[in-house]
Amino acid sequence: MSNETNPAVTMATPGYGERLGQAVSQMQYLSEDLRAFVVGLLEVLIHLPRAVLGDTISPHSHITRLIRQTTLPKVNQGSPVAIVTGANSGCGYETAKALMQAGYHVILACRSPEAARQAMDRLAIETDLDNMEFMALDLASLESVKQFCDQFQRRGLPLHLLVNNAGIMNTPYAQTSEGFESQFGVNHIGHFVLTMLLLDILKRSAPARIINVSSVAHLSATTVDTTRLEDVGRYSRLLNYSVGKLCNILFTKELSRRLQGTDVTVNACHPGPVGTGLYRYTLGMTRMKWLTDFLLLSPLQGALTTIYLALSPEVEQVSGEYFFDMAPHYPSPAALSEKEQKFLWNYTVEKLIPHIPLAADWK
Repeated sequence: MSNETNPAVTMATPGYGERLGQAVSQMQYLSEDLRAFVVGLLEVLIHLPRAVLGDTISPHSHITRLIRQTTLPKVNQGSPVAIVTGANSGCGYETAKALMQAGYHVILACRSPEAARQAMDRLAIETDLDNMEFMALDLASLESVKQFCDQFQRRGLPLHLLVNNAGIMNTPYAQTSEGFESQFGVNHIGHFVLTMLLLDILKRSAPARIINVSSVAHLSATTVDTTRLEDVGRYSRLLNYSVGKLCNILFTKELSRRLQGTDVTVNACHPGPVGTGLYRYTLGMTRMKWLTDFLLLSPLQGALTTIYLALSPEVEQVSGEYFFDMAPHYPSPAALSEKEQKFLWNYTVEKLIPHIPLAADWK
């Protein structure tokens, strides 16, 4: 297998994302922040029928089918290994659960040991399985990311699935340990470093898959505006989140190009507007939790596309694509720009070299 794309699967057809993108392009008279707010509002309204009425085919039925269809990677001993960041709650929890049920040994890469322990207790009860473990990972600290990767490498385990799921959204201005704006640092930088430090193991374990969880919010960002990332005076909770989600797709596209000829694929996906803790910094959401639980998708619904990309044989040779609702979609023009993809890659590497000298080899 190589990561040549499969035309039958990757031929994206215009859908809600494209219609939403067209609507955004006609909002130039609105401020960037207001456009970002409108994108979020439209996103919720578009998915309201699914949230309220449920899916025609239940997520449980889809996952059962995917587990039956999947062919696990062959390993010399033990089980194939998956890492899921942010696996203690929300979509990450549901993803970890499905991968355990499919036969993977799942590493819950989480910041909080207590939250991870509680999640593992729940997983054991709900699945009657124990093929999981916790490893500490704080994506806001590159030292933590390096320690995680060093610890994983010393164990000599293979790695067949890397699910970059964790993220923060619409947070007040803050910085990571190394001084990166926190939404950019956690949502992009942390996962970039995690992926690059584990990439050789993924290649040796191939066939392997990388999944980057992005968002339709990337439509609000027309470019990687570095002034928003570096100047606190230009910080916007909504726009900086959008830029970070654009970075997820740009990273996916460029990494896919660099992985051509290997047996490692990388794809991005949008989970939809999901009722998780991700909304805790969004205006009014925490005060109206009863309403958001009603209006937003469930974590299981949101995790479905990630689980599809992890398990489905239909996408085993698909790479560099952006998925939602288990189907490929066109991302924004900015996300498709090879110039923008290369700019982000080079910008990221240059920012990382002072903290990780090895990053110079990633150019």
